[in-house]
Parts: sequence; structure tokens; C-alpha cells
Amino acid sequence: MVQHKDSSKRFSTTDYYKNPQDYESTFQDRVAPYVHVLINGMYWEPRFPRLLTTSQARELKEQDRLPLLCLGDITCDPGGSVEFFVKATTIQNPFYVYNLKSDDVQEINDFNGEGVIIMGVDHIPAEFPKEASTDFGVGLVPLIERVALSDGTADLESQKESLGPYLYNSQVTNSGTLTPHYKYIEKLRAKHESKEEHSRDRIVIFGAGMTSGPCVRHLLKNPKNSVTVVDGNSTSLEAVIKQFGAPSLSDSSPLRTAKANLTTMDTYVEKLIKSADCVISLLPAHMHPLIAESTIKHKVPLVTASYVSPGMEALREKAKESIVVNEIGLDPGIDIMTSADLLQSIRSQGGVIKRYVSLCGALCQPENSDGVMGYKFSWSPRGVLTAITRPTRFLAGGEWHSVEGKDLYYLMQPLSGYKGMDLNWIPNGNSERYVESYGLKDVEDLVRGTIRYSGYAPVALAYSALGLLNDNQCWDELKTGSNASFTWNDVMRRLIGDNATDLEAAVMKIVCDRVGKQRDEVRAGAAYKALAAIPLARGPLERRPPTFEDEMAEVRFAFDRLGLFSDRQVPKTNGGFIIDSLCSVLTDKMSIRAHERDFNIMTHRVTAHFPSKNKTRVFQSTLTYRGKDNHNTATAVTVGLPVGVTAQLILDGGLSSKRGLIDPTDPDLYRPVLAVMEKEGIKMVEEVFDVPN
Repeated sequence: MVQHKDSSKRFSTTDYYKNPQDYESTFQDRVAPYVHVLINGMYWEPRFPRLLTTSQARELKEQDRLPLLCLGDITCDPGGSVEFFVKATTIQNPFYVYNLKSDDVQEINDFNGEGVIIMGVDHIPAEFPKEASTDFGVGLVPLIERVALSDGTADLESQKESLGPYLYNSQVTNSGTLTPHYKYIEKLRAKHESKEEHSRDRIVIFGAGMTSGPCVRHLLKNPKNSVTVVDGNSTSLEAVIKQFGAPSLSDSSPLRTAKANLTTMDTYVEKLIKSADCVISLLPAHMHPLIAESTIKHKVPLVTASYVSPGMEALREKAKESIVVNEIGLDPGIDIMTSADLLQSIRSQGGVIKRYVSLCGALCQPENSDGVMGYKFSWSPRGVLTAITRPTRFLAGGEWHSVEGKDLYYLMQPLSGYKGMDLNWIPNGNSERYVESYGLKDVEDLVRGTIRYSGYAPVALAYSALGLLNDNQCWDELKTGSNASFTWNDVMRRLIGDNATDLEAAVMKIVCDRVGKQRDEVRAGAAYKALAAIPLARGPLERRPPTFEDEMAEVRFAFDRLGLFSDRQVPKTNGGFIIDSLCSVLTDKMSIRAHERDFNIMTHRVTAHFPSKNKTRVFQSTLTYRGKDNHNTATAVTVGLPVGVTAQLILDGGLSSKRGLIDPTDPDLYRPVLAVMEKEGIKMVEEVFDVPN
């Protein structure tokens, strides 16, 4: 079932075992197209070619050449010789279904005829048929008497006669030492322990998405590192392989990939974490606590780029003896570290902080901003959409203001300082938590915000007003496997509760009514007025907010471009949530194309008074960074690289004196990380100017 990659060479068993990397499987051509049921009992190691990879099986399926109905994997080796055997099953639940088309794992009760039924119980020998158990018992009973009457304290040789040949030869240890038949284990252990002693630092990265590439690349620069990238999506793992080359099949490979279901903590994932020297989670934020529970349990350091969610905060007490670093990406991450560095520098000069505003935007470069919302996705669309309705709290004009997530984008303010770009900004998250960490108890303004191009806010508000961002209610018609024909017009009719003939006009009327009314209420409120009064503009030219008519024209343009006023079929997803169907459309229509580049901009504007000089100064610190290619987008680099740098810092002992949830404002963390980032060309440029007291 294998052949030499060099077609001029014949198969040699000796050479195959010695140089398995020179061989490739032929199973996908010679066997798989003709097999309906596959029972796999083949021993396999990572250095050997797989019997059948997921991509090979998917290609056969697309060609209608894979009749496989069932797989029984006796070896129970997830991600092994048959790669799409992704998890072990149990005696209670012996089957699941793997759908090659959608790359999904389904419960057997949800089987609709699409996919391969898989069984791989990891302790199936305990489930012998009755006749086999009876036969086994008949052979075992006579031996029990010999064991019961034997003297376990005597040396092995004196027991030889009483035990008989079967028990004598099967005894592994006696009086604490290996018996002659099993002395070879000592050599195996010594060899293994020697290898472990000189092995690389093992880093496990959960998540093979857009930001993983720069993280992996940085860690692989160190020859002492071994990186394993784990994801539940084969396509994402294949993208990693395409970027860095196929992992070597030898044990010495510095890069490996593994497929696993990361929605639960199974034995395979637990084993990966337990054996790691450092774990990185680039998964969505809501999945971090599951990984963190295990890393804390096994005292393995964990690094993530996400905000400290309530789930992570709940683990603070448990994490007191572990190292857990969160908020170490771009925003949060670089923004927090550079802010801490800037504030410390101002204070060292005798300055007293009066105002602090920090804004950050992960955008497309200006010349590529002509599409929907003026936006291109260089990271998870779902993360972008859920941020649209995130509540905010900020200090402006000496007063704290809290705004519900549904009203967030009504707060959008023009950013006048950059005359070559049409930029707006909104407050982001809860700024109050930075009062203590930044030491900003007596300031007038304390705001952290997000930068967007001008077309973003009205469309975001329209999504929210119509219910397109709902992630609480699933629709059966939108679930994977549903045979229902469901178009975007059907979605709009259900959302507005109207079967109007002119659906587009009916939808736009509801959007105008709902958004217009709330827009007026929010802009008449104290929070909006306080934000508008924050002095950010430089120079006499200040931009004015767009008219409501212009905003609604932007909404109509966006919905038309996305096909939301059409009879196009709505993409179906596992959960059946409308927000995920919208994500699929946005990914298709608004992802960065091969010739396009993304663009990150970050700016801190800190006003400080210097009593000794009786002067007030504004410190404006700005970072801009453009993506280089599809693998090294600006967002991927500015999120993935600081995560990788932090992991390396931990492995090198840079945080060995720290324990618990470590904040990015800790100088022992941010100084070495920012030093490496600056060498990579990612740094703030500072400008200082005086203003009237």
C-alpha cells in the first residue's frame, strides 16, 4: 500500500522502515475507491506516511470515488494512519459521523446519510463477545490457583515450578526489579530519558487561524523549540503546512500538526497540554477557559491574545501557582504595553497625567477601502460582528459614562487628525479597569477606542437593528443538513414580519425608523456630548458627522453588494444562527484579496501637566503597520508575533518569578516584548507639543 516516491525505485521493506519519508501511500488510488467498510488495525507512527489523509479522502469524495460508509479503527489512533479518525469513542457512545464536505463531527443520532460512520473505542478489548469471555475464563481459572498459592516474597527462580511456565514467563518484575525476559525495558527507558533530557521545548498552539503563522514562524526561529499546531479544521491545518512546508515524518521534526475537537477536553487534548512546556491559545475567547483549566491543573504556562473574559477571571484564584498571560495581541496587547511604557516615561519626567485617549484600528489600507463598510476581514468575522454590540464604559469630562452594546456605534465620532483618511472612532470596552493598572485616578478623560472608516458604523447599526447579529436563537432552516430552501429575502421577511411586495423598501423603512430614532436619542445624551468634547483634532479643519441620509444610502449600498436583498440561498451552519450565516457572506465578499493589504493604526494621546515648568504638553504616540502578504497580514503579525515573543520569554525563564494572571502592564513582560517587536519594525513614533494650560 506504499510506493517509493522515485518511480524508478522498487519497494524495499528494509529501506521503507529505514527511510519512510521516501515513500508515499497508494491506498487512495488502489483501495479506497473500492471500499465500503474499512477495518483499520495497522500499527502506525508519525514518521510513516498515512494510509489515507483527510485531503485525499475529500478529493475522492468530490470526484464521487469514495464509497466508504464505515470506518472501524481498532488501533484507536486519533489523527493517525486514517487522518479523519479524529477522536476515540466510548462503549456507551461507540459511533460518530465525520462529514468530509463540511469538515464536521456529528453525533450518530444526527446522521443524515452524509459522511462516514466511525467507531474507535479505546478499550474495546474489554467488550469481548460472551463466548470469547467464557473461553478466556476457562483458560484463566487454573492459573488463579497457582497465583494464590505462590509465595510473592520469594525470588523468581524459586517460584518457577510453583508458578508454571505461563505465569513465570509473563512476570515483568520481581522484588522491584525487571525479570530476565524484560530487561530490555531498561535500555528503552534509558534511551527515552536521554532523548527527553535533550529534547526541544514543546509548544502547543491551539488554533490554526489567520494569526497563527507569525507566531509559529517566530517560535521556529529557535532551534530548541518544537511546535505542534492543533485545530479542529483540516483546511486551517493544511494552510499551516502550505505556509511552512509539510512536517517531517521523523520524531525530530520541529513542526507538527494535529486535528482535534477543541470544544471538549478529551484525553488527547489533555495529553498534549500535559506534555507541553508552554501552551498558546489562538482560539476564540470563549474557548480559552477550557484550555486554561487544563494548563492550570498541569502547571503549564498559557498565553492568549484575548481580553480576560469572565470565564478566565473566574480562574484567577486557581491560577495562583501557574503562569497565565492574556491580552498580549494588538488590541488588547501592544496598545496596553506601549501605553504603560509611555505613561511611565511621562511620569519619570515629572508629568502629571490629565487626559488619556488610546485608539486602535485593524483596517484595510486606504486604497482598498472602496467596498462594503470600508472594511476587509483579516481575522475572525464573528469576532468583528460580536464586537459591534459590546457595551462600553469610559471617563469623559470628569464623568463616567456607561453605554449599552446596542447603542455603541451611535457614539461614532470623526477623527480629524489624519486628513488623508476618512476615519471615525468609538469607545471600546470598559476603560475603568485601567484606572488602577495605569494609575489614572485623577484624570479628566480616560477612553480606549476603536478606529473605523466612515462607512462602517451605519451598516453595523443596521445589522443590529434588524437582528442579524443574534447569536441566541437558532433557525432550523439554517442548520447544516437541512433540506429547506431559504433565501436572504426569506430571512428579511421573517426579521421584519412583513410580506411586502417591495421588500427592499420595507426593510429600509424599518432600518431608518429604528436607527433614526435611537440615533437622535443617543446623540442628545450626555455620553455622546462628552465624547464629542474630547480635544483630539489638530488644526482648524474639523470633520463633521455625515448626514442621516448619507448613512442610510451607505446601508442600502452594503446590503445590495452583499446580496441581502436577493433570492440567494443563505449559507447553512452547524448551529443555525443567523450571525454565522452572515459571517459566511462577509467572508466571501469582504476578505482581503491576493493583491490587497491590511493596515493597522494605533495612537495614544496623553495630556500631562508639568508643575515644575508650569507647562501642559500633549504626547502623541502613533504606530502604523501594513501587511506584507496573505500569510503576514498586519493583524496576523501584530497579534501572533507578540504572543510568540511572550511564549519564548516564558521558555527562556524571563517570567520565572511570576505566577498567576500576569497583566501586560508588568514591566518585566512589556519591556522585553516591545524590544523584540521594535526589532521587527513594529514601534510607536512619538510627537510632543505644548498646549495652553
